[in-house]
Amino acid sequence: LSEGHFRAEKAKAQPYIGQAQCEERRAPAKKKKGVVALNWIETTIVKRSEGKNVIARAAYNARERLVDERTNVVYDYRHLAEPEWRGILDPACAPDWVTDREQLWNAVEKIEDRSKHRDTAQLARDFKIALPEELNHEQRLALTKDYAAEMARKGMVVDVAIHAQIGRAH
Repeated sequence: LSEGHFRAEKAKAQPYIGQAQCEERRAPAKKKKGVVALNWIETTIVKRSEGKNVIARAAYNARERLVDERTNVVYDYRHLAEPEWRGILDPACAPDWVTDREQLWNAVEKIEDRSKHRDTAQLARDFKIALPEELNHEQRLALTKDYAAEMARKGMVVDVAIHAQIGRAH
């Protein structure tokens, strides 16, 4: 497991098979040489109105132990398989503390507690993206960092983890 964080402006993307070379997989199509299959992407919003907790989600995704300071609940997912890689990418203007996962998500919770709509707060966007099985570890990491760095360049703090289950990296 390697863990890391870096500022988006310092992110240097490694070569990977890019979007221009991608083609949707259609069953029962034969694999074509040089073609990468993109299977699915799922996006959701972590909402309090649906009983979701952003600290629980972050702990699960990173397979870490995080404490929700608002409720004093401990979310511990270290017993699950560790991610292939995890890290936090932040924009150049972000304070250094945002790269601390527990501090970051507790700050999000605290900010939403002060809002007028705290019971319906939308705390985070959650992206699950199936990475092409044809990519090796280095290519998956480069693709993930490049995608996340682009979001960080746009001003978002991105908490990311690669879960590489056999035949189902995401």
